[in-house]
Amino acid sequence: MTRSKYKCIFNCGTCNKQILKNKSQTQKITRGIAFCSLTCLGKYNGKERVNKVKKNCQVCDKVYEVIPARAETSVVCSKSCHDKWQSINLVGEKANRYTGGNRVKLCLYCQQDFRCEKPSTVRTRKFCTKECKNKYWIEHTLHNPEFSKAWFIGNTKSRNRQREGGETLPEKLVRNWLEDRNIEFIQEQGFFQKYFADFFIPTNNIIIEVMGDYWHGNPEIYGDGKKLLNEEQISRIKKDKMKKKDFIKYGYKYYEIWETDIYNDIDSMMNEIFPATTTRKTS
Repeated sequence: MTRSKYKCIFNCGTCNKQILKNKSQTQKITRGIAFCSLTCLGKYNGKERVNKVKKNCQVCDKVYEVIPARAETSVVCSKSCHDKWQSINLVGEKANRYTGGNRVKLCLYCQQDFRCEKPSTVRTRKFCTKECKNKYWIEHTLHNPEFSKAWFIGNTKSRNRQREGGETLPEKLVRNWLEDRNIEFIQEQGFFQKYFADFFIPTNNIIIEVMGDYWHGNPEIYGDGKKLLNEEQISRIKKDKMKKKDFIKYGYKYYEIWETDIYNDIDSMMNEIFPATTTRKTS
């Protein structure tokens, strides 16, 4: 290689043709060999792949071959040997992700010592197992009044946003039925910082839940010998049963009316709840 005023002169590593490289191009030459074209570069790399260097794996002592460019740095023959080599040589301060310090911590729930497998989790991990984490959450967070209040407020905002998109047709039919008979009600009333009622009639302490056939799994349509329930429906049915149980426990008269029954004969369904109310209001 010789230098001109502005260029560096190289001989192509494949065809020996003289080529000029500027300063930035010269800095990108990592092996001290320049090429006049991608074709010559490809030919050179092809020769390197053919003329490989033999080495002994530092883990299994197996003889393997590498291209000359990697001969100085290569130490293992395979990925499995590479993993073993790292586990032996890259430990402690030599580890790629070493963060220092003791990795033994005290579980926040069971108060037993445990070791963090990953150094990156030392500062954030608080529990030895998922079981301890779940138990702590149930005992200290789930039943915490502040958490319940925050959840209830957040759920209220979410339901209000949903309500802006309009009520369902079955809910609208029930609302119209109540309004036509001058029955006072509150729609989407919250209870126990846990539930919302579709319709609450304060004077009678009545709760009316409008049950969508699909979402709540109408037993006339879904179940044994009928359409199969999916996991989401099964989960919703369990929640519905718990909700009903809680309202009854606190002395509310709890009614569930199904979407299909509302469409077929809403008067019969509602008159069972309000037997003394049979006439519509007149304008």
